[in-house]
Amino acid sequence: MKHYNLITKNSLADFLQDLNSSDIVAYDTETTGLNVRKDKVIGFSVSFSEGSGWYLPIFVWNKEEQKLIEQTWELSIAPDILNRLKSKKLIMHNASFDVRVTFNNFNVSLITALYADTQLMKHTLQEEGPFALKENAVIYAKEIGLDDQDAANQEQLELEENVLANGGKWKKSQKDMYMADLDILAKYAIADTDITLRLFNYFNKQLIKEGLSELFYEEEVMPLYKLVTIKMEHRGVHLDMPKLEQYLSEITKELELCEKRVIQALMETEDASMFVTDLLDQQFPIKSTGKIAQKFCDKLKLPLPKLASGKFQLNKKTLELIKDRADVYRFLSEGFDSFSECFWHELRMELLLETQKYAINIGSKDQLGKIVFDYMGIEPLTKTPSGKGQFNEAFVEHLAEKYGFAWAKELRVFNKLTKIKSSYYDRFMEQQEDGIYYPTFKQHATTSGRYGSDLQQLSRPIEDGSDDSRIVYFTNTLRALIIPKPEYAFIDDDYESLEPRVFADDAGDQALIDIFVNGEDFYSKVGIGAEKLEGVSADKKAPNFLKNVNPVARQNAKAYALGIRYGMKDIKLSYTLNISKEEAQTIIENYFDSFPGLKASMDRYLSEVKRNGTVTSKFGRVRHLPRAKQVHRKFGDSILDFKALPKLAFKHKIPMDELKLVRKEYNNLLNNALNFPIQSAAASLVNRAAIAMSKEFLAKGLDAWVSLQVHDQLVVSCHKDCIDEVKQIVQNAMENTNTLAMPLIAKPEVAFNLKDGH
Repeated sequence: MKHYNLITKNSLADFLQDLNSSDIVAYDTETTGLNVRKDKVIGFSVSFSEGSGWYLPIFVWNKEEQKLIEQTWELSIAPDILNRLKSKKLIMHNASFDVRVTFNNFNVSLITALYADTQLMKHTLQEEGPFALKENAVIYAKEIGLDDQDAANQEQLELEENVLANGGKWKKSQKDMYMADLDILAKYAIADTDITLRLFNYFNKQLIKEGLSELFYEEEVMPLYKLVTIKMEHRGVHLDMPKLEQYLSEITKELELCEKRVIQALMETEDASMFVTDLLDQQFPIKSTGKIAQKFCDKLKLPLPKLASGKFQLNKKTLELIKDRADVYRFLSEGFDSFSECFWHELRMELLLETQKYAINIGSKDQLGKIVFDYMGIEPLTKTPSGKGQFNEAFVEHLAEKYGFAWAKELRVFNKLTKIKSSYYDRFMEQQEDGIYYPTFKQHATTSGRYGSDLQQLSRPIEDGSDDSRIVYFTNTLRALIIPKPEYAFIDDDYESLEPRVFADDAGDQALIDIFVNGEDFYSKVGIGAEKLEGVSADKKAPNFLKNVNPVARQNAKAYALGIRYGMKDIKLSYTLNISKEEAQTIIENYFDSFPGLKASMDRYLSEVKRNGTVTSKFGRVRHLPRAKQVHRKFGDSILDFKALPKLAFKHKIPMDELKLVRKEYNNLLNNALNFPIQSAAASLVNRAAIAMSKEFLAKGLDAWVSLQVHDQLVVSCHKDCIDEVKQIVQNAMENTNTLAMPLIAKPEVAFNLKDGH
């Protein structure tokens, strides 16, 4: 039985009695939209016990006036209720949204009261989701005490129907919940907090059962969320708007020139010209009706009457007006063509260019694929499941490198600049608010615990000469756009070789650890051991330093130094380095001989995932891979042996094609088990450093906060008056919050845009 109530003058005393007797409270807001800075909170709901809850309406939709009406009394008591909630343990689902929209509407911060986010609880227990509230209600309906109807959320179905009946929209991009009748909206809102509370109760037991409570509540997940994530999303980052406008204008002009060069170079080839001719034949066949006839009359400026639509009137009577022009008359009246190919090509080209900028649309992979595959006769590198050649970025690179096509080289630049423009310049301009861009930072977006952010993949600066100068320029100007607020500076700090250090620490191999203790070059040391190179050194100062005397060997080592640890086999390595499978296997064996601890750590993780269906990082985060345990229990490692598949198929009565898919899946699961401990440990080091420095900023009352996390880089904003103190705190937090078997190195830099830092 559900007990869902409205907070009114008459029920306020009962509500406060429930509130005062409760310690844990689920909280959720209903809003006019998803912009926490611009949209209104129309009401909020709370639940103290499963099956019950309360809703306070702040605005109510008036169907007669077709607008939201402010509820004066409810609005007046909202701040008091919210302030009372600050003494409770608040449970939310996607709390960053609710905390920020509440603060922006009522100037009440609930962040210190936030106890748990059920979205993050789910991620800690099952890294791959789904994470939406309703989906989890369905998945865990039995565990959280809901029947099938509740799990499907009858309240949401009623809400949708009611909103549509009231003239609102219900689409993925726009759900006008605020247009619902109050009783229906209240029931829906309370159902959400009821589900949130039920999920919390269930997930909390699971965290305790799996020994993940400390990781979640104390060590990483919630501290990071409250001290770093929500604050980063709340404050956003400032943009250098004059530079953004300048660079956006520059990249737009460069793309126009680039596109023109691609077209010109393409049209100089006989194959592309033939394609265009065939395209014109296809789209605009020569006939005395339709678009082609209209264009014909227009081009020749024929003195024919026009309809109201602007089209020429073409009938027996009107054609009599041009009977003196025999060739024209015969074409329009009889379809007899006596005009030259050149005339028709020009006319049809004009028609084509009325719908697109150039004769060839270089944004169409289909058109470019036809030119290359069908007209030039070049074989594709890969095909779609249907057998069609794929014209993708890798193929463009192939055309530029193998065939040296000028148009392909320019197309490569065009594609990269287009991506940079749409991914960053356009997005920054379209989404900025008063010069501030508000990134998202999702703690549940990756399996390792790293942030998933729309700035997480912000390109690192490219060294001059390593790519086309235009790509270098526009890539490197991106970071210059991100600046601190006026009177503030960035303290920009990035770990030095974090992943290789975590890799060495994880292996527990002294030879690997000594690379960093002795200040040697990681890839040179690995390359020397794996390829048994003589007469060279990993000492960066030595005259025979591998990078200087044999840079190719060091570059090759980059392909497998971490790759082998992540499960790279001889086949992939041979393909990557263009060597024989036997040579690749020798490199792998030499690698393990040189660093025996590495193989031992890999075997431990593989054994763990096969036995338990889980693998655990250095800092206690768990990767749940139950399917690996299931497959191993049924087939053992025999399934990895391709030659053993027929026997397994016969024994288990499984078709070979199906068994091959299971083999592929199992391989991927084992690789995930090898990858996770390193990726997750690296993520935890960054996350926990961010937590530690944020705590110290608060303890010392410093005007500083973590603004961004990109890769292994933390960017702190601080007032110019406390730069030196904040620098020390940042470096100490990153180097000493958690330690490895070798020193962590993170030297901060003061910068006034992101480009001038690391």
